[in-house]
Amino acid sequence: MDWLLSTLETQDRFFWDARVTASPQGRRRSTGQWSRPDVTSIEVWRSEWLPQVNLSISSYEVKRFCDAERLESVYEAKAHGRWAHHSNLVVEASAGQECQLPDEVLDEIKRFDLGLYVMVLRDDGSYRIRQSIPAGIQHPEPALQAELLEHYFSNDKRNAEQYKSAIH
Repeated sequence: MDWLLSTLETQDRFFWDARVTASPQGRRRSTGQWSRPDVTSIEVWRSEWLPQVNLSISSYEVKRFCDAERLESVYEAKAHGRWAHHSNLVVEASAGQECQLPDEVLDEIKRFDLGLYVMVLRDDGSYRIRQSIPAGIQHPEPALQAELLEHYFSNDKRNAEQYKSAIH
C-alpha cells in the first residue's frame, strides 16, 4: 500500500485514492469468492482541453510466491476484471528467494492481459517492487463498476464527495 500510494502521489491526477479492499483476516466475506482484490486504486484524469473524464480502476491481487505458482492465483486476478480496467497479480517473495513463476502461469497472465508485479522483502523489512508485465486494458461493465464504487466509498464520505467532484 505504501509503495502504491507514493507512486500515485507523484503523478498528475485530478483525483486518486488507493486502499486495502480485501476482507479482513478472520472475517466472513460479505460477498462471493474472488469478488474483491486485496488492493484497489481509483484515478481520475481531466483536462480543460478534452471533453471527457477518464476513470481508471486498478486491482492488485497479492499472493505469496508459493500460492502464485498455482493457476488459481491468475484466475482470481482475472476475475477482478469484471469491474477493474487494469488487473494485476502481485507476487510476494522473501529476500534471496528465486522468483520464477512456472511457464503455464506466465502464459495465462499474458493470455488474460494481466499485469505482474514482484515484491521482494528486504532485510530491513521494506519491499523492492518492480513491474514485470504491464496490465492491459479491460472493458468492465459500467453497472459492475458503479457497484464497486458505491462499496469502495461507502465508509468514506469525504473521498466520495471529492471523487464525485472530479467526475462532474
